[in-house]
Amino acid sequence: MKFIITENKLDSIVDSYLTKQLSNLEYVKDGSRDVWINSDRRPVIIILKDKNGCDIYLLDTVYASTHDMFSMNGFKDIQYHLLKWFDEHMGIKSEEVLTFDNEGVDYVY
Repeated sequence: MKFIITENKLDSIVDSYLTKQLSNLEYVKDGSRDVWINSDRRPVIIILKDKNGCDIYLLDTVYASTHDMFSMNGFKDIQYHLLKWFDEHMGIKSEEVLTFDNEGVDYVY
């Protein structure tokens, strides 16, 4: 069976997926960083702000699962959806969403 999904519908589905992945996070202020952590107390989103704007860091597993779930066509496609989500849901504008991992790092929040 073949399905045809319009671009507008795809945007809505990706938005819903990201919202479900990121909506139950707890906000923690960590010095100059804004951090959203999961139930394991590990960072999922880190926002670094300076006079030139802000940098968005997203946990690499969330980034990869979003890319893979929707079979996105590379860097521009995933960046479009993530930047749109951060702008619309958190009011944060940036030029790029960067990734980080929690491997071997102990966080205390």
